[in-house]
Amino acid sequence: YLTPDFSKIDAGSVLIALGHAFFSLSLGMGAMITYGSYIDRKENLFSATLSVVGLDTLIALMAGLAIFPAVFSLGFNPAGGPALLFNTIPAVFAQMPMGHALMVLFFTLTAFAATGALLSLIEVPVAVLHERLGWSRVRATWAAIVCMAVLGSLCALSFSTLGGVTLIGKNNIFDSFDFASSKILMPLAGLLTSLFVSRHWGKQAFVQANSNHGTLGNECLLGAVFWVLSTVSPILIGVIMYFGLMT
Repeated sequence: YLTPDFSKIDAGSVLIALGHAFFSLSLGMGAMITYGSYIDRKENLFSATLSVVGLDTLIALMAGLAIFPAVFSLGFNPAGGPALLFNTIPAVFAQMPMGHALMVLFFTLTAFAATGALLSLIEVPVAVLHERLGWSRVRATWAAIVCMAVLGSLCALSFSTLGGVTLIGKNNIFDSFDFASSKILMPLAGLLTSLFVSRHWGKQAFVQANSNHGTLGNECLLGAVFWVLSTVSPILIGVIMYFGLMT
């Protein structure tokens, strides 16, 4: 885990990492844009972004240190994906004193964490239905909950009752949804967002919004960020998506 074999990295693995970064940071799904529209205009967006990315990366590394040693010591497949959480953790707790009680506590906290993540995702369709179509927030919330419950139930049943149903290739419903969202839709949305910011919104508006109209004194740094966003990001995302999907 701490001494990776870089010779194993190819376009497919980079695409997986790109999809994970988009998912982990809630990019390409409207959550950051929606929440960003609610915060105070005096907030330092650039500093807040660095804090979010830094803390997210730190927590991901800590989670890896907790999961992968147990994965290898117990003989699980390290490429098992999200299912590792439900395979590895129970096996670890089974070998500990009071393991059953600790496992119940762990998965209770996991449920709370998942609910918190759900709130950020559900706010996007609720905001669209409320602000664009004029629905009440209650009606929009219930409509989004029902749709997400149906799709979530299909994913949950893909490991049991609907295990034989495949959508993309030989992937079950859960893996197909994961592939379509993290490896196609979110990177594509990120690509289109970078093109929108660079081609439609423009450098001046971007710098003004992220420097709080010049009060933060970070215009030079934002100019470099805008160049990356307008030139480097679209090319890299496009190339990685192409070769990743081809392989």
